[in-house]
Amino acid sequence: MSTGTVFGQKLKTISYQDGSQKLNGLVTSNAGKKLPGVLILPAWKGIDEEAKTAAAELEKQGYIAFIADIYGEGNIPTDNASAGKTAGYYKQNYDAYQKRISLALEQLKKNGAISNKIAVIGYCFGGTGALESARGALPVVGVVSIHGSIGKDQTRKNGPIATKILVENPADVRESLRKIIII
Repeated sequence: MSTGTVFGQKLKTISYQDGSQKLNGLVTSNAGKKLPGVLILPAWKGIDEEAKTAAAELEKQGYIAFIADIYGEGNIPTDNASAGKTAGYYKQNYDAYQKRISLALEQLKKNGAISNKIAVIGYCFGGTGALESARGALPVVGVVSIHGSIGKDQTRKNGPIATKILVENPADVRESLRKIIII
């Protein structure tokens, strides 16, 4: 298994499976301790420096963080066009997205996260996944969607959501502030 270092914090690669597809997530160096956990869902190009930095910061705050590998080994987008196509697949096939998120949650628990103290955060494509965690009634206490797509296919039925949700869409905030300033 390989490791990577971000700001002096080590992230360990954890390999897991979705059928025959190998997935490679990253966990913080405090894995194995009984601590609250945060699942990080990366943006549309897969695990990136932003996700690794977030994991390091969460570890400093006393959380075990696990960065999910949604796409799988050999499927990491190399440009915006391939990222759009690959992310689009999971947005349209929300059940496959929810399954990959669920598998990552299991890895977070196996690495010490306290089962009833887990949250999910994600930026952009990952923010969409955070909302899918709530829609899919995955076992998390809260989700944070940053700049994620809040829409869903209108043919999908709405169901009860017990998970706490925070949606941060900075573009919307700027527009709201601009309206307030103009008035």
